[in-house]
Amino acid sequence: MKYLKNFVLLSFLCITLLIFKSTNIYAQPNIKVYIDGQKMNFTQNAVIKNGSTMVPYRDIFEKLGARVDYDVSKQIVTGTRGKESVKLTIGDTNAYINGIKKSLNEAPFIVNGRTMVPLRFISEALGADVNWDESTYTVNISTAPYKCYIVGFYAVRSYPQFERRADDFNEASTYWFDVNQDGSIKLSLPDGYEEVRKIADKSGTKLSAMIMGDRAIVSSILSDNAKRVNLENNIIETALNYNYDGVNIDFEGLEGSDRDNFTLFLEELKAMTDKNNLKLLVSVPPMTTYTTWYQGYDFKAIGSISDSVILMTYDYRNSSTDAGPIAPYWWVDEVINYALNNGIPADKALLGIDFYGYDWIGNTEAQSLTLDEVINKLGGQPYRFDEGSLSPNYIYNKNGVEHTIWFENSDSIDLKLKLARMYRLKGVAFWRIGTITESQLQGFDIWNVINKDITKIQ
Repeated sequence: MKYLKNFVLLSFLCITLLIFKSTNIYAQPNIKVYIDGQKMNFTQNAVIKNGSTMVPYRDIFEKLGARVDYDVSKQIVTGTRGKESVKLTIGDTNAYINGIKKSLNEAPFIVNGRTMVPLRFISEALGADVNWDESTYTVNISTAPYKCYIVGFYAVRSYPQFERRADDFNEASTYWFDVNQDGSIKLSLPDGYEEVRKIADKSGTKLSAMIMGDRAIVSSILSDNAKRVNLENNIIETALNYNYDGVNIDFEGLEGSDRDNFTLFLEELKAMTDKNNLKLLVSVPPMTTYTTWYQGYDFKAIGSISDSVILMTYDYRNSSTDAGPIAPYWWVDEVINYALNNGIPADKALLGIDFYGYDWIGNTEAQSLTLDEVINKLGGQPYRFDEGSLSPNYIYNKNGVEHTIWFENSDSIDLKLKLARMYRLKGVAFWRIGTITESQLQGFDIWNVINKDITKIQ
């Protein structure tokens, strides 16, 4: 009998433990969630499971302005807002943001008939910031513009827009300097270049000298100690003579044999920029795990040495390739991941964003277009938004020849700005000032999108 009593007691304790374990998500302090200061009231209380705050999917999606679809047979939840989409499956730790596969810390599950999804994941996927206060079990979500560092490239026909918009930029990087074969600097200063400095000073915008160099020129300089030091001295002299706040090194096409020499060059140059109170930016090509070229750039070293690194995430398709998207969303995401996983810190990374298009004649020759020129080519005609690349394009016929235009618009720019926020990057770099249309046409009200998504950090 004593054995039977002990068995019954042990069985009761085991059942109680199992019940507690299966329901421990309920035995928690009250979790409070605020969106832009407004308290959320959920149809099922928020719970924490394995470190993730879980909330009813419909409540959070709709509060963030997304339309909700639920496929009962497949148990798939989808939230869409404009061109944005977030897809999750009950019981599955794989989820998709705009078609890109992501991993969840906790899979969605059902409680009292409510499908619970990870709050942080949904919020960040839709362009919001999330802050968790463990002392009060409070989640604060902000949809205010992301405060970040904004660089604009200053090149051809940039002056009118810079004069109007200088206040929108932390820094402008001028495209006026090229490396000569002997390590001297070729100047291509436009008439009235001094006015750019005056505008920058008035708006508090920093200026950096963009130093351009192609491998055919710079490879032999980097490998020669005397020529390399001469180039470094000339770069510093140029920056100081023209009253710059920093330099932006853009050496393109470097190969594996240039890798160590380029790193040494940056190390030596950084010591000189620090000594002269200048910032060092480095522009790097877009690399992914599938890139077999661009082997001359040691991302870990560049990330350590530089003050900022510009990821040139554009020209996936360009004037020398067949027709296609200039910066497909999935590819930009891969470039960001490659950079962060290979040594470039997020708080130094600037996401390059293009504001132009290409008009391919047939499938070979292409002409570069500003966005205003794209608008003129469209002439008010509807165009297609490619779901695979999340990029717009337009096909037309001229003189019996088919033309294809790929370009950026408000939707594609919006998605890329939100990538910078989602990965908590230092900021963005716009190519270029002067091509960012001031249009208010639907689909091209780009400055409205920029001001909605980001604001320059003070």
